[in-house]
Amino acid sequence: MPAAPNRPPLIRRCREALTGSVFGSRLYRLSLGGRKPPTISVTPPAPAFGDPELGRSIVRGALPFAGRPIPLGRAPWTAVTQGPQAAAWLHGFAWLVDLQAVGGDEARRVGRELVSGWLEHNEDWSTPAWRPDVLGRRLYAWLTASDWLWADDTGGRDRMAASLAAQARHLARVRPDDAAREAMAAAKGRLAAACCLAIGRIDAATRDLMRIVDLQVLPDGTPLHRSPEGLFHMLRDAIDAAALLQASGETPPEELRDTIKRVVPVLRMLRLGDGALCAFHGGGRMTSAAIDAVLAASGERGSAVDQAPDGGFVRLRAGRTTVIVDVGSPPSDARGHDAPLAFEMSAGRDRLVIGCGGYAGDDPAWRDASQATAAHSTVVVADTDAVDAAGVTVVAQRRRADGAVWLDGRHDGYARRFGIQHIRRLYLSADGDDLRGEDVLDGDGDVAFQARFHLDPCVNASPLEGGSVLLRLPGSKGWRFTAIGGAVSLEESVALVDGGTPRRCMQIVVSGRAEGAGGRVKWAFRRETAATR
Repeated sequence: MPAAPNRPPLIRRCREALTGSVFGSRLYRLSLGGRKPPTISVTPPAPAFGDPELGRSIVRGALPFAGRPIPLGRAPWTAVTQGPQAAAWLHGFAWLVDLQAVGGDEARRVGRELVSGWLEHNEDWSTPAWRPDVLGRRLYAWLTASDWLWADDTGGRDRMAASLAAQARHLARVRPDDAAREAMAAAKGRLAAACCLAIGRIDAATRDLMRIVDLQVLPDGTPLHRSPEGLFHMLRDAIDAAALLQASGETPPEELRDTIKRVVPVLRMLRLGDGALCAFHGGGRMTSAAIDAVLAASGERGSAVDQAPDGGFVRLRAGRTTVIVDVGSPPSDARGHDAPLAFEMSAGRDRLVIGCGGYAGDDPAWRDASQATAAHSTVVVADTDAVDAAGVTVVAQRRRADGAVWLDGRHDGYARRFGIQHIRRLYLSADGDDLRGEDVLDGDGDVAFQARFHLDPCVNASPLEGGSVLLRLPGSKGWRFTAIGGAVSLEESVALVDGGTPRRCMQIVVSGRAEGAGGRVKWAFRRETAATR
C-alpha cells in the first residue's frame, strides 16, 4: 500500500513544537476570549441514537474503546496511559449520547462530573484534546446535551458556554485538509458554533461544510475513503447538519438533502444479513440498531443498490445469501486496507465469510496486520500485500440472469513485482444456496499463492475427507466448502470485534503455485441440503 505522505520527521517535530508554543501560550488563550458572556441560543436536535448498554458502562466508571475499557475514575483527563486514538475518543465526548440514552439522575451526574473535570484540566490548548476534529465532535456533543446536563444548574451551563465559545474561536482558526477523514467533524462543529453560539456566520459555515461534503461523497454516494463505517458517520453528520440548520430557522441546502438521498441506498447495500456493516477499510463496528436509527432519521426510503461503481463495491444477493465484494482500489490514506477482490458473505442473519476487521486502537502491529491482504478473504501471492508503491487497478463487471448473479473481476496489484494478475470470478445461484468461485493467477511468474477465506467466530468448521470442510452456523443449516486446484487446510485466524478485541476464529486456506501458464483454483460454498440432493 502506498505510504501516506509525511513531512520529514525533523520538520514535523519543529512544526508541532511551534504549534504547541503558540497555542499553549497565555497570550493565545487570552485571544480566545470574547467581549460578552456567550449564551447557547439554539440546542441541536436530539441525536438519532444512543446505546444504553454503553451508557451504563460509563456510569459504572469505564468507557469502552476498541474492545477495552478506559477507566474513568475521578480525573481521567489528567491520565497519560491512553494512546492517541483512545485519548481522542475520550476527549471527543461523542459517547455523551450513550449517557443520555440511559437517562436518570445518576447518568446526568456522571455526565456533569466528566464535563466539569474536562473544564478544570483542559481549558488550555493541548493535543489531541484541541485537535480540530476532536474539538468539533466535543462542541457538538456538549451543545446537544446542554439542556439535559444543566436543566437545573444555570451556573454549570454558563461555565460550559464560556468554554465552548473559546473552543469555537480556536476551531475557526484551524482546520484539517478538506480531504481528510476528520474534516467533516470539524466542519459540523463550526456550523454548530455559528447556529448555537453566534460565533461565525451560518452561511459561511454551511458553505464550508458543503465543500467538504462535495469532495468526500462520490457521485454514487460512496465515501472518498471507501470505509463503510465512514459512510455511516458521513450520513449521520449530514442529517445532524440539516436538522441543526432547520432548528436555527435556516433552510438546509438542496445539495445536502441530495447527498443524504444518494448515501442511504449505498449504506443499505453495505449491510450484511445481520444488519451490521461489512468490515472493509475499517468498517463493521456500528451496531445494527445504530444503523437502523440513522437510516430512519434520514427520512429516505430508497432500497439498497447492487453496485457502486465510483466507490468500488458490488453486492451479490439471492435467496437469503448476501455477498459484498471490494472491487475498488485501496484508499491512498494510511487507514485503507489492501483488499482488492476480497468478499464477505452472510447466510440469513449469520455471517459466514468475513475480513478480520478494522482496528481502532493504538497498537501499530495490530493496525498493520488488520490492513494486510492476508487479513481479507482474497488471494495472497508470495505472502505479500496486493498493493505496492505503484498502486493497483481493479476492474469488475456484474451480471444477472434468471435470478443468478455473476461477477468477473481482476486486479494488477501483483503485476509489477511478479508478472501476475489476479482474476476472480464469482457465481451465486438464484436460490442463494450455491456460491462458486474461480481464482486465476494470469501470467508467467513462478510464485506460491493462497486463497484465504476467513470464517466468522460463530462458524464451527470441521475438515472432511477429500479436502472439503463442513461449516455449521447457529441460525441455518450446514454449508460445505470444496476446492480443486490447491491443497485445502484449516488455520487459526482472528476477528477484531468492536475495533480491537481479538476473537479466535478459523480460516480456510487453499494453497497453490502459479508457474508456467499461471495458476487456477476453483472453489464453492454450498448449503449442505443443496450439496446432498
